[in-house]
Amino acid sequence: MRVIAVIIFLLLSTLVSPWLLLPFAAIHALAWFALELVFIGAALDAFFGVHYVFPYYTVAAVCLIVFCEWFKPHLSFYTE
Repeated sequence: MRVIAVIIFLLLSTLVSPWLLLPFAAIHALAWFALELVFIGAALDAFFGVHYVFPYYTVAAVCLIVFCEWFKPHLSFYTE
């Protein structure tokens, strides 16, 4: 399931707005340690050519992962 989600993220990230993909990326990051989102962000930065100015897809992915890893212990279904 995780591999399928990564493939779907990779394909949809070039087709739809990042704002539409953000909730799905957050759910993915809450379900697993989503290091692959950083690689997808780096690939998008390279694809769109924004890595020279500011790699905002990569930075956003790292911030999302850090926030989700910090937030996981505060969720009720992770604490038992």
